[in-house]
Amino acid sequence: MFASIPGHFGPGLGAIALAAAVLLLSDLPKAAKSQKTFNVAMLQMASQPIMDEGANGVISGLEIASAV
Repeated sequence: MFASIPGHFGPGLGAIALAAAVLLLSDLPKAAKSQKTFNVAMLQMASQPIMDEGANGVISGLEIASAV
């Protein structure tokens, strides 16, 4: 019963892997040149201590990654 699963799904998974590889390889030249700056907005609808800690953690994580 389970022996036929790789033969049944193999060609489809292989086609997906091949398409993913082609897309990744075709994007390499663009990815190396990209130095864009992104604007990020964070909206907090309510002030709760756990939510404030989460927001501060996101901001400090961006600062550590030199994104802020």
